[in-house]
Amino acid sequence: EIVPGTVLKVIDEKRNLSNPAPPPSPPRPDMSIVAKDVEMQQMKMLHNAPGGVGASIGTDLVLLVYAPWCEFCIEMLPDFNALARGLVDDPSVVVAKLRGDVDRLFCLELGVTSFPAVLAFPRTGGQPFVYGSGNRSTPYLLKFANLACRAAPGAQQMRLAGTASSLSTASSLSTSLLA
Repeated sequence: EIVPGTVLKVIDEKRNLSNPAPPPSPPRPDMSIVAKDVEMQQMKMLHNAPGGVGASIGTDLVLLVYAPWCEFCIEMLPDFNALARGLVDDPSVVVAKLRGDVDRLFCLELGVTSFPAVLAFPRTGGQPFVYGSGNRSTPYLLKFANLACRAAPGAQQMRLAGTASSLSTASSLSTSLLA
């Protein structure tokens, strides 16, 4: 004798066997973490401080100088924000962005001649390093930051959270990244 509901239960069980549930999605990075905004006045004060920007704040600084209307800036922002997310737990580095079209003369003082520009200010002080043209993906931005700020022998390389490699200077990337 067929009990009502039994047939539907058997059909449901078979359907579940032939169409198993999809595997769980990998965890997604927290997309709310983005590069910090730096005010122009704040940057000017740091730039004019003895020892330079990095020495003034006591950490390495990787800075994107951008213009919100620039299509190349808009295109690279996701990779720069991925760098910020990957380094958010590293207290030895700050990843930030500065709207450069507000004061172009000051940007020229920093060595910025076009947008977007990525600068690295080592915590050891001195002049910033300017990223040359080329690939602006997250791994290349990290390599640039390590070349500019952690080139000293024995210096601890910056590593993106969740990666096994620092993507450091040991790779085929040459110092041509530094302008």
